[in-house]
Amino acid sequence: AIPAIASQLDEPSMDVSHYELKGRQLLAFVDSVSRSSCITHLSMCNARLEGSDLDTLCKALAKNSSVISLDLSENQIGAKGAEAVTGLIASTDTLRQISLMGTGLTDAMAKHMLLEGFEQNSSIDQWDLSYNLMTDSVLFYLEPLLLDRPAFQRLDLSWNLLSPAGVYSLTMTNTDRAKPKPRKKTGVFAKPLVKVNLIATKQTQRQILANWMNSNGEKRIPTAAPYELTSSDFISIDVALRVRSLTGSQRCLLIRMF
Repeated sequence: AIPAIASQLDEPSMDVSHYELKGRQLLAFVDSVSRSSCITHLSMCNARLEGSDLDTLCKALAKNSSVISLDLSENQIGAKGAEAVTGLIASTDTLRQISLMGTGLTDAMAKHMLLEGFEQNSSIDQWDLSYNLMTDSVLFYLEPLLLDRPAFQRLDLSWNLLSPAGVYSLTMTNTDRAKPKPRKKTGVFAKPLVKVNLIATKQTQRQILANWMNSNGEKRIPTAAPYELTSSDFISIDVALRVRSLTGSQRCLLIRMF
């Protein structure tokens, strides 16, 4: 594994996803990354990173001035790991994109990142928080971010635990962000809309699955009230996964849906 990783140190993109770096290997890796001026995109998806590992990694990245994109998706970071990421967010002025997809983020973790991390950060403009455990309560801290940061471009909250009311509230906040507002010296100013991904209800998930099945000649799933699943859904999913024309990414998404 080490030679394969070392060969990427002089490349702009480094992908160490699915490697399990621990102990001395991790220390050697983060030391190299902290001193690199070449790496701009670092992907550590599903790298078995835990709290102490992330603490080591984030302290090293805080010293790096070239990495603008960081993918930590599918690592179960826990409270200690979330604290480490918060520290990185607060200290960096170069990082622009961060993915925490499927990392087990709760409302408490996200709240801490927003209050203690993003309050001190002005560089990050794209944030992937999909496939986590956040509910409507985090919107109280997230919505001001959309209103106050004109440079913010993209936010992915899909497949969290947001209610339809929460989705509506965030959508209205995003719309309000783009309304023209008068400025004393520079005239009218409007922040651009943030690209927000908000697939949030079981009803929407069922409809996506139904459309895929219908387009492949399968029987459409009947509509149902939001958040209601029946045993027939799981039978339908099994049928859908056997449709040969589905792509690999579609199959993975179907598995993740439920």
